[in-house]
Amino acid sequence: LGDTKAAHDAYLRAAKAGHAGAQINLGALYFSGRGVPRNYAEAARWYLAAAEANYVEAQLNLALLYSEGLGVDQDDAEMVKWLMRAAQAGSTRAQAQLARRYLDGEGVQQNAAEAVRWFLPAAQNGHPWAQYFLALLLQRGQGVARDLDAAHAWYLRAAEAGNVAAMQELAKIYELGLGVAADAGKARQWSERAAKIEKAAQ
Repeated sequence: LGDTKAAHDAYLRAAKAGHAGAQINLGALYFSGRGVPRNYAEAARWYLAAAEANYVEAQLNLALLYSEGLGVDQDDAEMVKWLMRAAQAGSTRAQAQLARRYLDGEGVQQNAAEAVRWFLPAAQNGHPWAQYFLALLLQRGQGVARDLDAAHAWYLRAAEAGNVAAMQELAKIYELGLGVAADAGKARQWSERAAKIEKAAQ
């Protein structure tokens, strides 16, 4: 605890001097309550300072606070603003989160094309859930032209990265021959892999 208190004091000095890295670390201490009483308003204050200095992690954390109304008033517009800033800066996590919100109409007007727009770079950067949802939208032709070959390819990438939902979808695709030749062996393989991971997680 003493070490954490010393870290807080050091971060505070540097944060007040405008050091963005210290500001985000200080925000994290207040958010978690490590070494200081938990204080979401102080966390928001320091995350905002670092976010305005273009620290992507701070922008993501600030978006979460606005989404949940922690230390700030719940504000969808501010949440989307900071997610968008982080996504435009290339944050894969922000891109995937922003895409999900467009897909579900959470805090923004539902827009499948915008969801595709942001799932794509996140998927290209290796985000398994973005790969899964991009595949789903391609399979449905939702927000993008229907393309079963591309959907299969993205499901495969997500499944190979350990995404259980993608494995289950591949099992169904091979069982029914949806855009590929039906293959009972591959269907069983993906179904068994998914079941094994689910069992291990229980």
